[in-house]
Amino acid sequence: MKKSSHTSVTGLAWGDEAKGNKVDELAEQHDGGVRNNGGNNAGHTVVVDGEEVSTSQIPSIVFEIKKNPQKWMYIGPGSVLDMPALVDEGEKISRAIGMPNVFGRLRIAANTSVTQPHHIMQDLASGAMVGTTGRGIGWVYRAQCERVDGDRRTDILFGDIADNPDHYFDLMERNLLVELERLHGGFYQLDKKQIDEIAAKFNVSERIDRQKAAFSRIQHCMEFDPLFIVKQMRSGQRVLFEGAQSIYLGKKTGITPNITASDTTPGALFSSLFIPMDEFKIRNIGVTKCFPTRVGFGPMPTRFGGKQAEDYAMEDGGKRHVRDVEHAEFGHRINEMLRSDNDFEIGRALRHETRNYGVQSQRPRCAGWIDAVATGNAVEIAQIDEIFLSQVDFLRLYSKIKSGMRLGVRYTINGKPIDNFPMTDARMRSVVVENEYFEPFDKDLSTMHSQDEIPLNCMRHLKRCQELFGCPITGIGVGPGRTQKIKLNI
Repeated sequence: MKKSSHTSVTGLAWGDEAKGNKVDELAEQHDGGVRNNGGNNAGHTVVVDGEEVSTSQIPSIVFEIKKNPQKWMYIGPGSVLDMPALVDEGEKISRAIGMPNVFGRLRIAANTSVTQPHHIMQDLASGAMVGTTGRGIGWVYRAQCERVDGDRRTDILFGDIADNPDHYFDLMERNLLVELERLHGGFYQLDKKQIDEIAAKFNVSERIDRQKAAFSRIQHCMEFDPLFIVKQMRSGQRVLFEGAQSIYLGKKTGITPNITASDTTPGALFSSLFIPMDEFKIRNIGVTKCFPTRVGFGPMPTRFGGKQAEDYAMEDGGKRHVRDVEHAEFGHRINEMLRSDNDFEIGRALRHETRNYGVQSQRPRCAGWIDAVATGNAVEIAQIDEIFLSQVDFLRLYSKIKSGMRLGVRYTINGKPIDNFPMTDARMRSVVVENEYFEPFDKDLSTMHSQDEIPLNCMRHLKRCQELFGCPITGIGVGPGRTQKIKLNI
């Protein structure tokens, strides 16, 4: 196993694997935490003193800084920066943990692209088909490639604003005015009600004033040195790289169009942060969970309920079946649904019981069973050294499901086994998963602290997972708390 004082944490499925919980555990062992992909379209939830606290753009190491003020955070140029959202997030975290100045130990790369109001408008007007969060993230990455639209720059860097704030806030306003004109002119082919709803959210002066106010709060975080991280590593600082989204949401490792717009692999750290590959080793930890989930549209071979579940979860853009709605509808008959012969009903019940709703969007996540084919492929793509398997305590729910514990072990298409991972939508949707089944257990794992306490049926399942993943499972999560973890050696 690779030895290194630096660590990356990467999701091995379709997001929401409880990466934040693992990052929170590792934070104590590192001096700095880095976010380098995505934006405020991703969220990590950590339980601190019994309270759930969510981070989005701010690295999760923030929770260690109160105890150790020498620790630091960095938002790298592989990310995109929503300045008002960052300020709101920082204030919320400050209140939650009693730390007056979260931004005092934060550095933000000057060459990080800024989410502008018109990017959010573009996303709201056109992102429904893909199932985006409506926060403009993909449009910022698009602007990085587009660069200009006519005589206007569409990509503004954090450092640009510091160099000439009046010019770039004027440009930001101009970009928004052009996009409003397009919206009202029928460019997005929306009906009048949709146009009016979107336009009502974009008072130009209010939007730009919010940008200016946010910039004034965080401009002291500006880091102009592109080798900041390399210099920290060379000085002996131990760096924790916190991945957002996951392998199968990556722009080249996922299946288009239902993906995110950034590179979600650990390899991207070397290129965008300029880390010399021959000088530094980074230990790559992959995180996945016992009931993998996916939010939004897109293929997922082991999804309970298949296409029916996918379409149901995304009704009204994912806003119709949020947790409170589902709880009122069927929270009183969960056991009945778990005992059903209908995978769609089982999936809905599992989502409710495992609390699988988007951290930022609150959209329902579709639940599935462990897919060893997908996980093993992700291990190879990301060059994972070890795996942390989260939410193992929820495997107990299989004791209420007639089939027992399921594990997807191979793919077939048209009745023929395939020896590769499908990378197109149609091919992936044609996959049939062959499963192995294990006797369930009905024992609460949430209070356990050692491998010796784990029920035999659970250990059999974990050992088979490790064998098929092709990578050691070195730890499991048995609850949301910071100490609810068990080290494994199997």
